[in-house]
Amino acid sequence: QNDPFYANKAFWRSASVMLGAVLETAFKERIYVELCSFPSPNVRSGSFVYDVDLKISDWEPTKEELRVLSGEMVKLAMANHRFERLEVDASLALQMFSDNQFKKIQIPFIAAQSSSGNTVVLYKMGNFVEISCGPMISNTSHLGKVSITAAHPIETNKGHLYRIQGVALPKGFLLNHFAYSLLEKRAQKL
Repeated sequence: QNDPFYANKAFWRSASVMLGAVLETAFKERIYVELCSFPSPNVRSGSFVYDVDLKISDWEPTKEELRVLSGEMVKLAMANHRFERLEVDASLALQMFSDNQFKKIQIPFIAAQSSSGNTVVLYKMGNFVEISCGPMISNTSHLGKVSITAAHPIETNKGHLYRIQGVALPKGFLLNHFAYSLLEKRAQKL
């Protein structure tokens, strides 16, 4: 089958998980970052996203700040971390994410939908662990050119969050600067 739909979904999903890892560490101790979730990849939108609670209401990132986040994504790609699939008991997942109000709410629902009725699928990448049913790309080195393009404030039933968005190409996939800039512009839109 030549349909790239599922490969694209795995690529965007993996990029979203990588973005979560970057967001969790990029703000250092200054800001407590609470990762909420990443919406299911919409391949047609051409971007990956992560929703995050930064505990601040008025962040408008500069181009330099977005460039720093992009650079952290590149570093993560160069680290060549494997995506390791783990299936754990819901009680262990609740312990692992005990400091995250969003994940604590999500875990029982995810576990109830599992075939056992009580397990959660996680993916480990380096020191970062995320909840996701997958599948993922095999490792971070498959991420090529990447740009974090926007941070949109969004109001949700979970409160004030930011939707961080980016665009990426698989490693080895070449695209001229003009065409890539069109993808970046499209990925800036909420």
